[in-house]
Order: sequence, then structure tokens, then C-alpha cells
Amino acid sequence: MKTYLKESSSVDIESKINKLEARKDKLYQLTKKVYDDALNEIIDSDTSSKMIKEYQEEQKKIASEIETLKNLKQEEESTIENYKLLKEKVNEFLEFKELNSLIVHSLISRIEVGYRDNPRTIKIYYKFIDDSISN
Repeated sequence: MKTYLKESSSVDIESKINKLEARKDKLYQLTKKVYDDALNEIIDSDTSSKMIKEYQEEQKKIASEIETLKNLKQEEESTIENYKLLKEKVNEFLEFKELNSLIVHSLISRIEVGYRDNPRTIKIYYKFIDDSISN
């Protein structure tokens, strides 16, 4: 469920980035048009200067927002990848096919071997269980 929400959030971020980039491109086109209009003396230079300045300020804000969203997306993707790795490791632990030292140390508190007993006795004390199990 959390992974789905994260992936959905990542899609939302990508959508926001695309919208902001489209707006940034539109502002570039508007700036270019205002500049052309000023060159052709369709609008006066003061008006064109103000408009171009406003468009450029908005472009800077958008560029900053895009960068922030890209960083957030990268962090989310990294988090999702870490959850996937954790899930794999937990599944390996839960579905082990071969006993290894990590599993032994995680499950067994101590093992007692009787040296003078005939036949030799072995008691295994598991973590989370109060009694020992012996052969």
C-alpha cells in the first residue's frame, strides 16, 4: 500500500514538473514575442522591459520549483528502492533454504553441549522461548 502511494506521488511530481516545464517554455516564447514587438515598435521599451522582467522572474521561480521537485522525486525513488531491497532481505530471511550464521544468531540464544554425558547431550536455547530443547 505504501509503495503504491509513493509511486502515485512520484507520478504526481512528474506531472507537476511537466506542467512547470511547459509554462517555462511558454514564458520563453512570450519573452521572445515581447522582445520582437519592442524591436518592431509595437510596444514601447518601458512596457517591454517590465514584461520581460516579470517573465524572467517567473522563469527563475519555475526553474527553482522544478529543481526542488526533481530532488523530491529522486528522494522518493531512492526510498522506494530501499523498501524493495528491505523487502527482498526480509523475504530471504523468512524463506531461507540454507541455515547461515545470521539466522542462527538471530534465533538461538545459546547452545549447551554436555561433554561428560554418554550419550552426549545438546541443549538449544532459542530466543523468545523460555525452555530449552534437547536431543
